[in-house]
Amino acid sequence: MSGEIRMGRFDDGFADTIENTVSTSTSSSLRVFGSDSPAEMLLTNNRLIESRKKDGAAQSILDQQFGTVQLTGFPQPPGQGQGQGQGGNDQTEQNRAVPQQPPGFGRNLDQPPPPQGTGGVESRVAQPALPAAEAARQQQISTLIKQLNSDRYAIRQQAHVALRDIGAPAVGQLLEAITAPGDHLEVTQRARDIIGHMGAGAGDALLTAATSNNPQIRTEAETLLRNSAYGPALYSALDNPFVTPPERYAAAQRARDSIMASGNVELRDGQGTIRARSITVQDQESSTRVHMAFNQNGNLTNVATADGFQLASITYLNNGNIDTITTRGATFTRNADNTYRHPIDTSTPYSVSVSPLTGDVTTSYRDPIDGTLMTTIMHPTGRYTTQGN
Repeated sequence: MSGEIRMGRFDDGFADTIENTVSTSTSSSLRVFGSDSPAEMLLTNNRLIESRKKDGAAQSILDQQFGTVQLTGFPQPPGQGQGQGQGGNDQTEQNRAVPQQPPGFGRNLDQPPPPQGTGGVESRVAQPALPAAEAARQQQISTLIKQLNSDRYAIRQQAHVALRDIGAPAVGQLLEAITAPGDHLEVTQRARDIIGHMGAGAGDALLTAATSNNPQIRTEAETLLRNSAYGPALYSALDNPFVTPPERYAAAQRARDSIMASGNVELRDGQGTIRARSITVQDQESSTRVHMAFNQNGNLTNVATADGFQLASITYLNNGNIDTITTRGATFTRNADNTYRHPIDTSTPYSVSVSPLTGDVTTSYRDPIDGTLMTTIMHPTGRYTTQGN
């Protein structure tokens, strides 16, 4: 079987339509998205649900992540297209112009491009050419990377600066250069330095590479992602769990956790909002690492030690007000007057707060007998401070 596939896309790059431009029968095993399954049984990552007509021909595929992908003429209903493409009688179909293919055609949209020569679609399907401008840029990047290994320092330095200025589009080839076999220490060091100086702009490309089928590229990308500068890319994935492909979401989680484990650090999203903070809390006798999580409004939602012990958890109402604060196993519910109700001592109003800077949990209430204000501060190290006045 021979033929082309053409893919339409929305402005955001997601697949809109897939169309086989040459008639095929229902026995066709044309494959797309880099899947090992025949197209008529396409179930990539268990996120695609196929819809068929009564005659068994594929009508549409519902992607739970990206919406419905309509299939046109793929495969043909029984009784249609039989004999076409064999005797050359169907000139309309066979002579149809094949449009220029967009980047990323023929592979899973959440995976990076396959290595050169392997193809994301079976080899019997012609591989599309990149648009001229993109092809020229990729060729320029390839040439500059070769120049990183030049005998002349000036040429190496010029290529270094040029690749850094190109930015994210060069990440893929730079990772290939880093993981390529052979003795090229300076190229590796320069490629890593170039990516590291791209700033937040390299985050999306690195996150894509962190889901690569190439284990060396995947490992290198995950290592480079351990940088707080890539917070915007990480939270773009983490804030959209129903849209982000599972493998990309998992890679973002791993990167975030690795950054948080690296030391005192803050992670911010694309709006500059603090979303995570790692600090070391120390008192007279001990110290502990504390991890804090914040929602998209910058409100503290969770405080835990680095080894996973839960110190405080905060939930919010739709209007942004705190609903509950859970600390050390006790859940305080917020009252209409902004006091809090203890789960056992329900008649005594409490004041409860959690410090987004230190992780300290402060609770206070007035003794119902003598009216003394009792305040307890629970420190992340496990130490308690109690005051009464």
